[in-house]
Amino acid sequence: MNHKNYPHLQSFIEVERTGFRGDQEYNQTLYYISSQKLSAKTFAEKIKAHWLIENQVHWVKDVNFNEDKSGIKGIDVAGKFSLLVTLVLNIYRSLGFSSIKEGQSWLGNNWEKI
Repeated sequence: MNHKNYPHLQSFIEVERTGFRGDQEYNQTLYYISSQKLSAKTFAEKIKAHWLIENQVHWVKDVNFNEDKSGIKGIDVAGKFSLLVTLVLNIYRSLGFSSIKEGQSWLGNNWEKI
C-alpha cells in the first residue's frame, strides 16, 4: 500500500461489531489503519484491548467525572487532575463497587466515616 498522506500504511482493517446494548440491537462497521502487518487474530486482540481501556477508563472518566468538560487549562494541571481521577476510580474498584456511580453514591452518603 502506498498513500501520500500515510507513507507507512501497511494494513487497512475492517471490523464488524454486532450485539445488544440493553435491549437495543446494534451493528457497526469500524475501520482502522496500521503501520504494521499482522494477522487478523492479532489485530482483533489489539483492537479488543484498546476498547477495553476505552470503556473501562476513558469513557468512565468522561461520563462520571466530566473530564472532557472540566475546563482545566494547562497541561500540568490537566495531567494531575486526570491522575487524581484515575486514583479515585481505582479506589472505587478496589473497594468492590460494581459501578462508579454506586461508589460515588456510597461516598456521598458516608463521607463522615472516612
